[in-house]
Amino acid sequence: MSLKATGAGASQEPTLHCPNCNHEIKLTESLAAPLLEETRQRFNEQLAAKDAEVVVRQRIVNQRLIPADKGGPFGPGAVGVSAFSNVLTGWAQGGPIAIHGTNAPWSIGKAVSNGCIRIPNAALKKLFDEALNGTPVLIRP
Repeated sequence: MSLKATGAGASQEPTLHCPNCNHEIKLTESLAAPLLEETRQRFNEQLAAKDAEVVVRQRIVNQRLIPADKGGPFGPGAVGVSAFSNVLTGWAQGGPIAIHGTNAPWSIGKAVSNGCIRIPNAALKKLFDEALNGTPVLIRP
């Protein structure tokens, strides 16, 4: 069934016309109000859930590492964030997650780590200069 909306002139209420049964449904405020309120409530619930998800994923910079071997797996450095890997537990502090450079640029964007985020070394150098301890970090999938 398709409903066709008809005019909303100054003297005419908006209506829906059903071609199958030839009925007109007047869209009065009393008919639309519950639907609008339900839609508004669902939207607010979804927005609150999204806000809660963002809060869970928001972290801060809490460490900065300059490795002795700048050609190693962390590249020229790493910026540690207050997030932890649920699979990497043998490291200090239980497996902190970092944003770091790499000696394997092909691995950037691939699922090859235990939670760290690899970025190009040039980008890491800029990030290292700008992301001081306490800088908010938002991790999105």
